[in-house]
Amino acid sequence: MIVAALGAAGIGQVFDGALLIVIFATSGALEAFATARTADSCGRYWTWPRNRRRARTPTAARR
Repeated sequence: MIVAALGAAGIGQVFDGALLIVIFATSGALEAFATARTADSCGRYWTWPRNRRRARTPTAARR
């Protein structure tokens, strides 16, 4: 993306190059936010070392 932004600046389209960088920075931040929320949500129901094969929900009945 840096090369594309520099290319846009090289042909005189500085605003388009800057907008490209802003859009991709925003998408990266949103992706990190969504990934963190998903990991946090899965962490509530997943007990990692003890139960590796299935998720355990608070409403699951043990048999």
